[in-house]
Amino acid sequence: MPSPPPPFLCEHCGYDLSATVHDARCPECGTPVAESLPGARPGMPIQQRFSLRNWQSTVHGVLTHPNALFQSAILDGDRVFGFMLLNFAISITIPFGIIAGAETVRPLTYGWDDGGAAITRAMLEILFNWIISLAIGSAILMVLTGVLLLVIVLVARCLGVRADSSAPTLVLMTSSAALVPAALGFSSVVLMFAFMSRTAYIIALLTFAASCFIPVILWIRSVYQGLIALRYANPLPAPACVESRLSKP
Repeated sequence: MPSPPPPFLCEHCGYDLSATVHDARCPECGTPVAESLPGARPGMPIQQRFSLRNWQSTVHGVLTHPNALFQSAILDGDRVFGFMLLNFAISITIPFGIIAGAETVRPLTYGWDDGGAAITRAMLEILFNWIISLAIGSAILMVLTGVLLLVIVLVARCLGVRADSSAPTLVLMTSSAALVPAALGFSSVVLMFAFMSRTAYIIALLTFAASCFIPVILWIRSVYQGLIALRYANPLPAPACVESRLSKP
């Protein structure tokens, strides 16, 4: 027996519009019913087209105005999965790549006599360690993603997000953009420790603390505002009864 379709809610107040769509306005708040249709959401830039420019626009939206970004989001996680994987790749690759580069030029910095041989050994060693680190980092990120998804689902229930919604998964994948500034901040710390004097290590430590603290705050804000913006969002596609009633004069 097929499961019943999910209720069609007003995305402004959460009122069930399944039986009142003929009025074309929500009886509770007066918002036009058409504004609650899934098709009324244009989608985040990365959902419209997967490109470098749209990736940059989506990352910028997550970090600066997550509420406006999620207001335009479509409940379609498949279009955001690649966005999350790209953020994972950047957050793992950039720091370890900079570590590899720093360790490779370190022999020349300290004036080793066998600089050429040292560089060759360093490149091979760092390349091997980099590959191992990528594998371990990927496994850690996957486990962390599963744990964070459970946390976001619990938070979504506390905030009253509809139970049949895929909003928690979409918010989790989109908020992975916070990994990008974390990776850049950690990379700057690596460079500081590699080339700065010992007396300047306190600056590197403060930068490391900021690179950990600020992305966490940005991530929490994006998750909260994303869940609020998608609390009553209707999944795709719209129920056939709603579409048919709206099409009537």
